[in-house]
Amino acid sequence: MAAQIRRIQPASGRSRVRSFLRKYGKHYLGLAPFLIFFGVFILWPMVYGLVMSFFDWSTRLNTEAHFVGLENFLTVLSPGTQQGQRFLTSLKNLAVFVALVVPLNLLFATLISLVIDQFRGRLHNLFRGAFFMPYVAPFFLATGVWLWLMSADTGLVAVLLARIGIGEGVTWRLTPGYFTALLIMIDLWRAIGFNMIILTAGMKNIPPELYEAARVDGAGTFQQWVHITLPQLEPVLFFVIVNCFIGAIQTYDIPWVLSNSSAVGVIGGKRAFASYPVMEIVGNVYSGKEGNLGRACAEGFVLMAVIFVITLAQIVYRNRKNREN
Repeated sequence: MAAQIRRIQPASGRSRVRSFLRKYGKHYLGLAPFLIFFGVFILWPMVYGLVMSFFDWSTRLNTEAHFVGLENFLTVLSPGTQQGQRFLTSLKNLAVFVALVVPLNLLFATLISLVIDQFRGRLHNLFRGAFFMPYVAPFFLATGVWLWLMSADTGLVAVLLARIGIGEGVTWRLTPGYFTALLIMIDLWRAIGFNMIILTAGMKNIPPELYEAARVDGAGTFQQWVHITLPQLEPVLFFVIVNCFIGAIQTYDIPWVLSNSSAVGVIGGKRAFASYPVMEIVGNVYSGKEGNLGRACAEGFVLMAVIFVITLAQIVYRNRKNREN
């Protein structure tokens, strides 16, 4: 009897596998293209980049990689080295930029969404399209437009600001402080439209019965926004906040063009006042004889760790808040 049971068990296991494949095989087959794409173009480069971060690997051709352990990470995080000073400065610039641009983006996108939601029909679609249009513009084109608008002598916006005492006689893209303000203005001009679309879509899913009941109770428009719209938009607002954080932390194109880094050969200008982490990573790869792929990978993983920690903290905070409520 025991021998018969042992003979039956493998067959039973194989039958369960066949049953599982018949039931779910087509679903996994449908996921296969994504899994292959994810493995080849995302997972494998990440693993390979992590391995490279432990090597001293020059960008010059015909050079061998030498294992250096954690030396690349210690170099880019040490204020005692030139590369470390530049990378830490870029992180400080990024912290200031993120701390300002994310709240402003969320504030203006929400206010614009609330106003646009009051319109119906063609006006609603017209305003949505007008605010979303800058988002589809290429980064270099958007930056070029703002460089023209902020020209010290002829730029419309720069001249108007100078008349009220802001930035008079200042070249915004070459002056610390003003550079960050210009970067924030361009980023807001581009990104607000996308967040506005997400928020207005979320508003459409709010049950109209809630507003009708509020109006019956005598609630005004502002009270409806505070007590109905914003609480109902909490999941959408959370998505917008996380998306803003990740996008802001990875900023690269606009400060690169503003600082004219390709032409001057110095990433982010003198003393790296206009440098950001992704710019430093690119500079490590394409800086001629000084280039080091291993160091660039180390900087990339430091930046990825920052993104992961901030995103995880946001998720944990939201989940804890939801449990308390």
